[in-house]
Amino acid sequence: MPFYSFAVYRGNDGKYSGSDGLNLLITPDRETADRFYRFLQTYPDTKKYTFHNFERHSAQMWTFWGDSQNDLRDFIVDMWQRDFPIPDERFRSLPDTVCIAQYDTNQDFNKEFSPIITHIHLADHVNNGEFFIRRKRHPGQLWYLDGSWIRVSEKQRTKFRIELVDKDTHVLGTPLLIGTDEVRIVALNPSSTNTIKADSRYDGALGTSGDRSTFKFGAFHQGFNVELGRKDELEYVTYVYSDRLLGEEWELVH
Repeated sequence: MPFYSFAVYRGNDGKYSGSDGLNLLITPDRETADRFYRFLQTYPDTKKYTFHNFERHSAQMWTFWGDSQNDLRDFIVDMWQRDFPIPDERFRSLPDTVCIAQYDTNQDFNKEFSPIITHIHLADHVNNGEFFIRRKRHPGQLWYLDGSWIRVSEKQRTKFRIELVDKDTHVLGTPLLIGTDEVRIVALNPSSTNTIKADSRYDGALGTSGDRSTFKFGAFHQGFNVELGRKDELEYVTYVYSDRLLGEEWELVH
């Protein structure tokens, strides 16, 4: 299902408020929209365009500065060209997957497109964000640090901080996390924090000890699973080590 997000041009000084700075972005999914934003964060300065002062307001809305209100539209059109250079393999699939609609007046935007931009009720995937982790197939179940192990619970929940491992990542603004990022998951307790690890000795069970302490951010997309405990009562969260096995979908929420 297409994913819609809203990019607002704020001029080259943050003061522009013209209605022709409204841009509706259409991508195949949220993951593509996030990668496009991270692409601009990583490579904001090309031969023809310069973008800066990116600011996220939600998972579906962000603002930016630039030289012209048409630069984002023209950049995307140029990106559609077959000879558009993208040296970074993380972003090479972006051409032909990002579309843009730019509007001259608020009236045109409200009349034609605002009804389709529905709120997705999910948190923005910014670095060092603090989230609850929800099981998509059973939204009432969330990750809970029960002693030394992570399990799913409908009555209790733990908040987690998702940290980008590479501190030297060069982007403008706070990095928006994408699937290829290596991240650390930190459980936040009232008086302490615990880095979450996977233990291969126990089928990848997640907890406060183990032999793997970082994960791809994309693991929240079928990289973690749920397994029954020994008494077939408690459901524990595990990391899927094998590429042949698929885990479940998990959502980050506030």
